[in-house]
Amino acid sequence: MKPQPFLTPDGIVIFKQLIKHVKKVGLIDIDSFRLSDLANAIDMVQRSSQEINFPSGKNAKMKKNGVQETINGYTQVTGHVTVMDKYNKIVDSIGAKYGLTSADREKISAFSEKKNKPNIS
Repeated sequence: MKPQPFLTPDGIVIFKQLIKHVKKVGLIDIDSFRLSDLANAIDMVQRSSQEINFPSGKNAKMKKNGVQETINGYTQVTGHVTVMDKYNKIVDSIGAKYGLTSADREKISAFSEKKNKPNIS
């Protein structure tokens, strides 16, 4: 299974780690699209977190902890906080389908057990 071409080098590393994690679910080639989306979302969260914690660029001095000060002295949330929030929701949504958290794995496991149990009535 190959990652989609839009992934960054870090996104490809994340994709490969995801493949290792979800191998037992029974992946097929078409899953590479959603797993690539998931890897991209995780990569975006990590890059946004990096920029929030360690701002760069010409206005880096005006940014701290995800808040930036405008030229007029007002404060506002940086775009990186918005990006991180959006992509965290995507990670939660897609990740649940692949059992990324222990709670998600329990739901998948319970569904599999229920599905494989004979119906005795």
